[in-house]
Amino acid sequence: NPAVVQDALTPRGEATRVAHSNLPLGNAASFNGADGSRFFTANLSLGTDVRGAWAVEFWLRNQNTAKPTYFLEGGTAAGVLNSPGLIQGYNGPRLEMFGGSGRTGADGPSLTDPGWHHLLFGYLGSAAGDGAANRHDIYLDGVRVSSQTGDFSTPLVFGAGGLGVGGTLLGSGMSVLSGQMDE
Repeated sequence: NPAVVQDALTPRGEATRVAHSNLPLGNAASFNGADGSRFFTANLSLGTDVRGAWAVEFWLRNQNTAKPTYFLEGGTAAGVLNSPGLIQGYNGPRLEMFGGSGRTGADGPSLTDPGWHHLLFGYLGSAAGDGAANRHDIYLDGVRVSSQTGDFSTPLVFGAGGLGVGGTLLGSGMSVLSGQMDE
């Protein structure tokens, strides 16, 4: 049921759904960078942790690529945040994967163009032996722009503790996206 899926994440603050101005693609999530703005769910179903290899893809139009921004933040049932975080602006305009045991850091590609871009963050596993390999890949507009081993010492698990899109789970204003995201 598309209506149920669309409303699974609740807009908070000034986050909205907007129609694309020139493409017949339905709605995108829109964020104006205001404190507390994000799409959010506090608790996913228990037992829904995503372990091992995973990938997250989305379209992004970031209007302020220098601002520290969370595109997505997961949390575990134990209340641990940044598990994982998909971020930009904490290491210049680099796109990064972040987790309690590491981050891609300088391995992430720079993105300074505020237009629409397709991103894919792939986590293949950590040094702890989860997943298929101890590696991450980042694709920008269909091109693999980062592939690095050894960035994470423990698993990055999307947990049942919540999910924030366009900002952090806590809604910190310094980390809110100024732009749009689409699936």
